[in-house]
Amino acid sequence: IGTKDYRFAGTFDGDGHTITGFKIENYAYDYAGLFGIIGATGTVKNLKFNNAKVTTIGYNAGVVAGRSYGKIDNVVISNSSLSATEGYGAGLIAGGNYNGEVTNSKISNGRVSSLGMMGGALGRNHGKVAFVEVKDVTVQQLGKQVFSGGVVGYSTWLDKKYSLSEISDCSFSGTVYSSLSQICLGGIAGELANTKMERCFTAARILGGNTNQVYLGGLTGATWNAQINNCYASGMVENKNCSFTAGLIGEDAATSAESASTISNSYSSVQLLQQAGTDSLSGITGEQGFITVSNCYFDTQ
Repeated sequence: IGTKDYRFAGTFDGDGHTITGFKIENYAYDYAGLFGIIGATGTVKNLKFNNAKVTTIGYNAGVVAGRSYGKIDNVVISNSSLSATEGYGAGLIAGGNYNGEVTNSKISNGRVSSLGMMGGALGRNHGKVAFVEVKDVTVQQLGKQVFSGGVVGYSTWLDKKYSLSEISDCSFSGTVYSSLSQICLGGIAGELANTKMERCFTAARILGGNTNQVYLGGLTGATWNAQINNCYASGMVENKNCSFTAGLIGEDAATSAESASTISNSYSSVQLLQQAGTDSLSGITGEQGFITVSNCYFDTQ
């Protein structure tokens, strides 16, 4: 429902009903999902999925939508999986949120795998995400040079003319992992760029297994012009051959003070583990760059 040329522009109200056994198998195109593309005036709400399965080799894949420019609200997804073995942009709700909103939704007992730009809920976020709970979900990154997170893979604004993207009141429990190089993995997001995040928490296992430019954080793998406030991370962050591993932020990727991030009033109690390597292992941030840290704490247990 909804294509690149004819996006879904209406309102779909599921009225709390459940779709059981929804399947898209071996899809060879982009935008896999019940809705291919939701347009800017489109709304999908009050809908449940149980035991959904989506497999594709395309880009932009989700159970609800491949990509959304509109609103997704009050969606529940349980016991479901998504696999995009040759594509980027994958999440159990949608492959991407483009200047839209994803709110008041829950995901439990699921699995997501793709080359990258993927999360338990959304692959990419270029809008607003609020009150999204992702519980007991595994996120497996199959490619390198990309980002993956428990809720969102990569978050940034669409363009400088837009305000900062937002992630608020979200949570993740489960596992995010990859054994490849040049990656950023985090409990909430793989990378936060041009994004404001607040009141989010994780109880996650973040696992890496490569020595080359691997950035792992309890909240996010990397930041760039991001604002983080009132967030908390628990669980475990482990890289067997440590690059940059931290309780909250793996690295601040800013190259100047103009693009520096800030983190305030946040706390980490994650267990930090490494078996080899001499790079940074830190309770708050790994590679600090130009980041400003205020009123943040790490419980060494």
